[in-house]
Amino acid sequence: EGEARPPLEGAVAARFSGPMLRTILAHAGGATPDTRDLTLVASDGFRATIELEDVMGYPILLATARDGERLERELGGPLLAVFPLGTYPHLAERYTESWWVYYVTHVVVGTETAHVRVGAHTVTAESLAALPTRTITASVGYRVGWPSEPVVITGPTLDAVVATSGADLAGATSVRVLGIAPITRSAERPTRVSAADAASGDVILGLAYGDPPVPIPARLGGPVVLCFTDDVAARQNGHDWLTFVDELVVERASADPAGD
Repeated sequence: EGEARPPLEGAVAARFSGPMLRTILAHAGGATPDTRDLTLVASDGFRATIELEDVMGYPILLATARDGERLERELGGPLLAVFPLGTYPHLAERYTESWWVYYVTHVVVGTETAHVRVGAHTVTAESLAALPTRTITASVGYRVGWPSEPVVITGPTLDAVVATSGADLAGATSVRVLGIAPITRSAERPTRVSAADAASGDVILGLAYGDPPVPIPARLGGPVVLCFTDDVAARQNGHDWLTFVDELVVERASADPAGD
């Protein structure tokens, strides 16, 4: 518990309470020796990455209450990342309002091992790495942490990942792409790639970026991100650039959505 003033114009100081992020990490089994950071993911897909040394060194909260009252959604609840700026004002230089993540649903420790589920089958990191890759240069739509200029992204095509699982696009209408953020799994804002676009090879599941390519870390939404060419992007909604992709659902008009 501690007093803090969110770094927003007009914000007032309040007393926030809830579990410390380092306590949550310990309860979940702790970090591995090579872990350098934690990434908080919100229900709407927003994310922010915090250095592990700061998680362990400062009482950063996932607050559940403000001034003794349950933290309502309009104030960032039910879980809001809160930094102890009242006690440690220097943290405001690194952790601005963009790190006060609202509606936190996931804490990603380091960068997880890549995998994608298709129906009852899981395509492992080894299987993904064994697939032929396609490179797309595009201005990404994830924005958070990515540059505004076009970026080179490399990974297997969406249809190849589906085929590796044993599923088939024949007769399919679309492939629904899901990430860990709850909004991607709701009816509010689904991401669907038409079967024709999926089969074209112009949609990939990005595993690496840059030239030479390096794995996409959690701070950029990795290890698996959705990426498509500008032609496909013109047929998609702006929100369809997804991070933390972990599931594909092959949808058919004549049956309930199925992955096989």
